[in-house]
Amino acid sequence: MNRNVVVEISQLLRKEAGGISRRRLLAGLGRLREVHEAVRKGADAGRWPHLQLPDDAQLAEVRRIAGELRGRASRLAVVGQPGAIAALRAVTEALGVESPRWVTSPDGVVLAALDSPDVAWLVLEGPMWADQVAEWAVGQGRAVAVAGAGSHEAPPDGWWITDPVAGDGRFGGLGIAAALCAAWAGVDIEAVHLGARDMATACERPALFENPAYTMALTSINIERDLALSVPTHLVSTGRLEAFAGWLVRMQGAVLADSVPVEGVMRHTGAAGVAGVVGDEELLQVLLLGPRDKYIVLWDGTDGAVGLGADEAVAQVRAVQALLDRENIPHLRVRLPGVDARSLGAAMFLATHAAVAASVFLDVDPLGLDAVNAWYAALERARTDVDAGAPTA
Repeated sequence: MNRNVVVEISQLLRKEAGGISRRRLLAGLGRLREVHEAVRKGADAGRWPHLQLPDDAQLAEVRRIAGELRGRASRLAVVGQPGAIAALRAVTEALGVESPRWVTSPDGVVLAALDSPDVAWLVLEGPMWADQVAEWAVGQGRAVAVAGAGSHEAPPDGWWITDPVAGDGRFGGLGIAAALCAAWAGVDIEAVHLGARDMATACERPALFENPAYTMALTSINIERDLALSVPTHLVSTGRLEAFAGWLVRMQGAVLADSVPVEGVMRHTGAAGVAGVVGDEELLQVLLLGPRDKYIVLWDGTDGAVGLGADEAVAQVRAVQALLDRENIPHLRVRLPGVDARSLGAAMFLATHAAVAASVFLDVDPLGLDAVNAWYAALERARTDVDAGAPTA
């Protein structure tokens, strides 16, 4: 099977309405060398957290701790901010393994239901309430692992996991805490990170069309400039990738949230994005009910699909692709070798690196708090808009 992830943009390079000009796309090459140098220097300086992938020794240690957690308790509760949890869910749910119980708030009812000797705890450091949950679980005599930046004392009879992106929903999906969660669930974490490393190598190429992340970043920017479409809408080829699509919307919104000019169309709110499964109802939602300033990124994992429902999934994706082409709906297609551990690692790295590359093209600081705060403000505006449009009694 071809192990490459392919980014297809040919249908966007058209002269008629609904496409972007090749000349305009290639005009971005003027900054490509500068952007590539900034990304490379940032990598050398350890600036981009997603580039700090765990090495083989760290993955082996993760497997050891996951085995000990499994030996101590048959269930796992993972505690953290919703964004950080979304990055971890993208892995386990895409690969169809047993997911832990996700805890995204200090809900007393939820905690009481998990107060059992057969539940171990993985706490992603960050919010104060998560630290309090860790203290509570330790007090109950449970097996507890805490993950966060720096080096700290492990909980009594537990584990400390040094992971600078453990609580980061943007970059945490390929971190050590995510690997621990995935290993506990039975995921082949070595394959996940092999795919991520393969993609990292591909994303080191300086040429535009040889670098999938630069291709996605520059194409998205030109879609916005040429077509005034600023909300990337992610469609996926299987329900297993739905959590992955949800994470993509959050991650891109958080990385690019403050690229909002006073004039122009660059509005990466993130909150308005639509993520879902390719299907009749979901596609209808995207085409009719979703934001009007959107373009579609189709993540197609049907290559090499086998087993129950595979033929139907392939036919459905082909029908959706034909509809998008026929109706001249702007879209990118990312073709995955399949929905497996290695492909998923590559896809997660590609999506993250493309967002970071776009931020460099746009002179946005994806690590700055301004971006994060702007994204939360966008979420709040979206909630307000929904409330304002709700029917009243």
